[in-house]
Amino acid sequence: MSVIHNLGFLCLIVFANEARAHVTCYACTMSGSDPYAPPDTPKRPCAQFDGSARFQVDCPYSTFCMKKTFQMQLGGGRKATGIVRDCAPQKHSYQAYENQKWGEKHEVIESIYTAGCNDDTNFLKTSEAQYCYCSSNLCNSAPSSGAALKLVFSLLGLFVFVQSRV
Repeated sequence: MSVIHNLGFLCLIVFANEARAHVTCYACTMSGSDPYAPPDTPKRPCAQFDGSARFQVDCPYSTFCMKKTFQMQLGGGRKATGIVRDCAPQKHSYQAYENQKWGEKHEVIESIYTAGCNDDTNFLKTSEAQYCYCSSNLCNSAPSSGAALKLVFSLLGLFVFVQSRV
């Protein structure tokens, strides 16, 4: 009985670690294609992002999803805003000598990110950028904070308008 109990406990630990070893995220880029992806990778432009399965990717070497929101200053005081969604880059590749030969090994560096958002602090930047990281499946779908604020204030205004008519 104790052998079966221990085997079951070991399987639970292995499967729990396997489940934590990766996450599913939304992925999209400004141009729709990733220059580092294989040629047969489907185009996923963020301008067409709708949260559908087309934008979902498995991230075998990530435990976090990422969303980067940035604004670039254009001529004439204009700004361009962009959003990029993807797996957070956590893959560390290295060479290891095993069984009398060298081979490439990969590991996930989990301690590199914490959940939440932070601003890019590069003092030489030509754009403002905010990086948001989250650790649950498909958690990087939220609209940019500016769009979210506009939605909140629009709904609040509508609520006040409706209440004043009653």
